[in-house]
Amino acid sequence: MRQLLKAASISATTRGAGTRRCRPTSSASATASTSSTSNRRALIAAGIEAIREVVAGGGRVLIVGTKRQAQDAVAESAKRCGQYYVNYRWLGGMLTNFKTISQSIKRLRELDERITTRRAG
Repeated sequence: MRQLLKAASISATTRGAGTRRCRPTSSASATASTSSTSNRRALIAAGIEAIREVVAGGGRVLIVGTKRQAQDAVAESAKRCGQYYVNYRWLGGMLTNFKTISQSIKRLRELDERITTRRAG
C-alpha cells in the first residue's frame, strides 16, 4: 500500500518540462484536483477489492506497467498469479481489441496443442 501511494504521489509531480499544463489555474481547482492520502488509500483499497472479486470468480485481469522501473515487477507478479500482462510498449488498440487478441491467443494455444499431439502420436 505504501509503495502504491508513493508511486501515485511521484506520478503527480509538477516539476520538469511541460509542467505548465499540469498546474491548476485557480486555487479552487487546485483543491479540487489534489487528492488526500486517505482518499487515495480508500480508492486503492476499493480497486484491490474489485480485483479480488474478479479473480475469485475465475476472471482474468490485465496488468499493465510499461515504465522501465515497473517492467520487471509487473512481469514477475503477473506470472506468479497467472494473469495477463503488458510490460513493454503499450499499443493503443490493445485494450479496445482485447476480445480479438484473446481469441488469437486461444487459437495459438489450439495450434500448439495440435502440433504437440502430432509429435506424440
